[in-house]
Amino acid sequence: MIIMGTFLVLSSPIFVIVALLVLAELRQRAQSQVIGRQILLTDAIHAELGAVVAPVVEKRVFRPWRVTFPGAGPQDVGRLLSITDRVLGSELDIVFTRAA
Repeated sequence: MIIMGTFLVLSSPIFVIVALLVLAELRQRAQSQVIGRQILLTDAIHAELGAVVAPVVEKRVFRPWRVTFPGAGPQDVGRLLSITDRVLGSELDIVFTRAA
């Protein structure tokens, strides 16, 4: 019993390090997915409309994806919605903000 307890105490730092590495890997994959979606949407917008706006894509915990269009003109709103729906789907929040 003492040997088992000693083994657990000595190996616990290894388990903690492995758990932290797994969490870091999960976070990295989530971040890569967000970046990939943002690039995909930006490329689709630039191919169809030109460089009118650069969207920001976010994934919030337990909430739908959010796409923010900073400084989008009112003439482009309908086409941006159409492109976003086609590229990313309809399960997301879309936010339009004014240019600073």
